[in-house]
Amino acid sequence: MHIYRIRRKTDGKFSTGHVTPDFAQFKKGKVWRSIRALKLHIRLVREGEYYHGIPKEKFPYDDCDIITYEATETELDNFKEPFSLKDYANE
Repeated sequence: MHIYRIRRKTDGKFSTGHVTPDFAQFKKGKVWRSIRALKLHIRLVREGEYYHGIPKEKFPYDDCDIITYEATETELDNFKEPFSLKDYANE
């Protein structure tokens, strides 16, 4: 399984997503779980170049790369009986 993030080349900050994306001051950012969702996001940003009838200065992803990560599933715990939060609330 692959996951995707958009990183700005100049400072290494990651996109926070949204129709008018910002770039996070911290290392985290929006994670897309499919290439289809990422392409849809980019298309929405591209088509939304006019915000309230005012043209944006420039396309926010002009100076960006798409970073691809490979994610693997790992089983962390195996409950033998049905899991109930009530059981843990009384501890």
